[in-house]
Amino acid sequence: MLSEAEERILNLKSLTSYFNWVKMTSGFLSKEERKVLSEEGKKSLKTFSEIMSLMNSKTRKVRDSSAKAFHHIMNTHVEVAEAELNSILGNKKVDDDLRKMDRPDLGRHVSDDIESEIVDSLLDTVSARFSLSSQYYGLKAKLME
Repeated sequence: MLSEAEERILNLKSLTSYFNWVKMTSGFLSKEERKVLSEEGKKSLKTFSEIMSLMNSKTRKVRDSSAKAFHHIMNTHVEVAEAELNSILGNKKVDDDLRKMDRPDLGRHVSDDIESEIVDSLLDTVSARFSLSSQYYGLKAKLME
């Protein structure tokens, strides 16, 4: 662990190294609008948030229209999102190196007051049963057709 002064420095730099990147990309996405097929069967202008909700529609044409708009928006901002993600991950790596954390998730374990061995055991147990979620999503896909 670092000294209190060193931790303060890392917290101060997180505003420019993390929060502003996330805020910028979220701001770009929230301003996006596209015409998509609504539940009423008519094309109408919807916000990014509304488009995301429509992707869960029971109507396939509405889901497809919304998914196409969603992918178009994502493709518009892919380069910014890539830079954001790389900057956030780079910032975390520097912070972890300074704190001498030997694994990327150790900080989360410490803040959650849980041992890494318990998390590893849970991951192993869940991974051994991936077939259950595969079956669930296969059934859900059939129901959504």
